[in-house]
Amino acid sequence: MSPKVSVVIPSYNYGKYLRQCVRSAVEQPGVDHEVVIVENGSTDGSLDIARSLANEYPNVRLVSFTNNEGIVASINRCWSEVRGEYAVLLCADDLLTSGSLARSLAFMERHPNVGLVFGPADEFSGDEAPTELPYAMSGSPPVIHSGDVWITERCRSGINPIFAPEAMFRTEMLRKVGASSPELPHTFDLYLWLRIASERDVAYLPGHLQALSRRHRSNHSAAYRRNVLMEMQQRWSAFEQFLLTVNSNSKKATWELLVRKALAKETRYRAAREFSLAGRSSASSDYKPLLVFADTLDPSTTSSAGREFAWALRARMGPRAAGLMPDLWVGIFQRLFQRYFWKRRARRMGI
Repeated sequence: MSPKVSVVIPSYNYGKYLRQCVRSAVEQPGVDHEVVIVENGSTDGSLDIARSLANEYPNVRLVSFTNNEGIVASINRCWSEVRGEYAVLLCADDLLTSGSLARSLAFMERHPNVGLVFGPADEFSGDEAPTELPYAMSGSPPVIHSGDVWITERCRSGINPIFAPEAMFRTEMLRKVGASSPELPHTFDLYLWLRIASERDVAYLPGHLQALSRRHRSNHSAAYRRNVLMEMQQRWSAFEQFLLTVNSNSKKATWELLVRKALAKETRYRAAREFSLAGRSSASSDYKPLLVFADTLDPSTTSSAGREFAWALRARMGPRAAGLMPDLWVGIFQRLFQRYFWKRRARRMGI
């Protein structure tokens, strides 16, 4: 008997996207799977659409709640509805590409020590999905990373390379990790990936796009991305909570040092960006809490004379002129190059 995959879809006021999302999951070929819509008290007609889809497709199951208790409660409701041996989290505004589940499942079945597998994903905007999928690297073989190596790279960069719908993981890993924490409304997924990697290997399937992640004004993550301090705090919280679960003191010390330095460096850079933008946008003027947070992350460098001088000079010059400071532009170019390098490596190796 072939294993089953549970595709769980948290739904709240994404009615305009829900039908397209569900169909991208239902019509996956070559795999035994269920699609579970977890409806969380939508007010835009999503429930009626979900009922219609459940009546239309025999492998669609609807679980509805009358209230919306936030993103973490919604995700935990999804986790409780997983019945298959494997699980995929598909937000109601995102899409799976054709064959995504079969590719991931076949690989997981061949490699029992892999707890998490993912592949390339692209972002798009608009109500309609792209008609052409531009990315392919068919000549590149799948890559399996040991969990420790994958975690080390996550700590070194401080970045989560997975959107979510392109990832498949073993349900046994989900049960071991347990419910998502209310303290991680924006980074519960990063915490989950880290925990799985601490138990099993992580694999990456280059080639076909596995999923499409939609970007729009109503995205749950939109406000999060606009609040730099919240973003950095949430990323640190995911790593911090993960580190509490690490039993090896040497691994914990190494990973904590790496991620503290990575996030502190990025936070200081973004504080400089916020300061330079302060004269143009009142919404981008609160840079001081970022510096405080960076110093909390990496106190070993808080007394750097060069850094103190640079910020004293910024204060004297003011936001507009500070935008021309060499250290900021060096930081911008370094960050662009680093992001480009990471993106290329992630596309090739998933790390």
